[in-house]
Amino acid sequence: MKRTRSFLIAAVALMFLATSFAAIAMNTEKGADAAEQNGLGAGTPSYGWYGTGIATNFTITNADELAGFANIVNGTTGGDPAKSDFFGKTVTLANNIDLSTYNKASGFNSGNGWVPIGISDSNCFRGTFDGNGKKITGLETEGLVYVGLFGALHGAVKNLGVEGADVKGTTCVGIIAGRVVTGNGITNCYTTGAVAGGMFVGGIAGTLDGGNATGCYSAANVTVTDTGYAGGIAGDLSSYSRITDCYSTGVISGTASVGGIAGECRGPISNCYSTGEVKGTGNNVGGIAGIITSTGDTHDCAALNSKVEGNTHVGRVAGKVDAGGTCVSNKAFGGMNVVRPGGMGDGNDGSAVTATEIWVDSRIGLFTSTPWPLSTPPGGKMPGIGELWDTPAHLLPAALYTITVSNGGNGTGSADFATSPAGIQITLSATPDSGYRFKQWNVISGSVTIVDNKFTMPASNVEVRAVFELTPIHAVTFGVTGGNGTLTAKVGTTTLTSPANVADGSDVVFTATPDAGYRIKAWYRDGILEAGVGTDNPVTLPNIAGAVNFTVEFELIPVTPDPDGGGLPIMLIAGVIAAVAIIGFAVYWFVIRKK
Repeated sequence: MKRTRSFLIAAVALMFLATSFAAIAMNTEKGADAAEQNGLGAGTPSYGWYGTGIATNFTITNADELAGFANIVNGTTGGDPAKSDFFGKTVTLANNIDLSTYNKASGFNSGNGWVPIGISDSNCFRGTFDGNGKKITGLETEGLVYVGLFGALHGAVKNLGVEGADVKGTTCVGIIAGRVVTGNGITNCYTTGAVAGGMFVGGIAGTLDGGNATGCYSAANVTVTDTGYAGGIAGDLSSYSRITDCYSTGVISGTASVGGIAGECRGPISNCYSTGEVKGTGNNVGGIAGIITSTGDTHDCAALNSKVEGNTHVGRVAGKVDAGGTCVSNKAFGGMNVVRPGGMGDGNDGSAVTATEIWVDSRIGLFTSTPWPLSTPPGGKMPGIGELWDTPAHLLPAALYTITVSNGGNGTGSADFATSPAGIQITLSATPDSGYRFKQWNVISGSVTIVDNKFTMPASNVEVRAVFELTPIHAVTFGVTGGNGTLTAKVGTTTLTSPANVADGSDVVFTATPDAGYRIKAWYRDGILEAGVGTDNPVTLPNIAGAVNFTVEFELIPVTPDPDGGGLPIMLIAGVIAAVAIIGFAVYWFVIRKK
């Protein structure tokens, strides 16, 4: 089967290559000006940006330079500049590009529109194309094989958006690239518009045959009219490639092997989801993959499609899984409409998730790490690559009710959801203005009981009001009884000066510093010994609720006796006595007795 597929692609590629060179030859004549060479009308490929071609980094600023870039890669410049595959080099977009002067209506490429960058595997791009967060609009192209903005891509494309594309071909047809063979593949790109072909058709790439798709999404409608293999991201995924952290939202339709992410999965698909309808007239149709072959693997994906339809081998996640292939740890929308008149489903349906679960956290436990949102999206929003997007209607709960939080002034209140289905726990937040504190929640409408700022959403609208009040202020005085040290006080990082005004509920931390030779004797609150603190230092008075006077008393540090029964003073006295005795004996011996 693989040999037959490769032979078929190669045969079609040779036909297309011959046709392309013939068409280019008709539009290229030595000595003619640029407009005549390309039959562009208003568009003229330019090469000034390329210089001598020895640099490793190039910048493209407009459609004419992008068309010149395509000619250099395809070897259709007429020899100057010479053909280059840009291996080891980077081409970066500086601006958004409008290709409308290179579309079908312009007459460019004999009315077939844009000529893909890389018209064959021998005339392909091997460098890095950095879209730099820019977008390309006005892409229209129609051909036989390797059809897209890029045709044969043996390098990398990243950070690029292609909007409103109209791409048609026969084999290996994709909006970003027709066929991705080697290199890093396609990363952080998106597409909108439509792409159609006979086989191997995808919203990002027609076939991933050694290259990968990572962090991409497509909102394009994908259509296959002949053999099959249609996917929201790629029509075919080889065993040497992978699709990771991608999603598609367009309608995917075809004959056989039709999937929301990939028509045929021969390699790994992980952490991807699809929301659009997936429709096939034949077999092997699934919300993520049409068919998973013996080398394929689909895991941690979510089929959130409204409908999956085919003849036989139709499943929510995958239509068919061959022996050796794996389809595990996936989820699917429980309300999906699965249509299979042939009556055969292989049970590749994943675990069901409800619209309510999606509303609460649309990441559904699968899309929680980079590049997906790290925090829970608001209800009604889906996790995207770079930004959130509106949840499709079929994934919204059947009934939504509003939560209104009003404020009585002196602060603001809010809820974690503005609308919600019944049965969801709603969490309220209250933020007082300076000098105020939150007092309570008042329920204006709706039968709810608020406990710890939470309530369960009923099947009706709810309005609550946040009530705030002035924060009482209490006088706090502090000092040292009898001197011999100092006492300081803080609330948080703010140092207080006695007497101080302290907000109700504050924690005050007192720190005593005795003079040398002194220590803490006791702490007193309003003249009464503070129980439970002993000689602790510092001491915290929590949750101040009234005026307070807090003091500390120091005492001399007593001399500690020697543990052997003596002490330093006794030892000194003994030493003095011994010294006197020795001196007296010496006087007696040398003075008195000598006489």
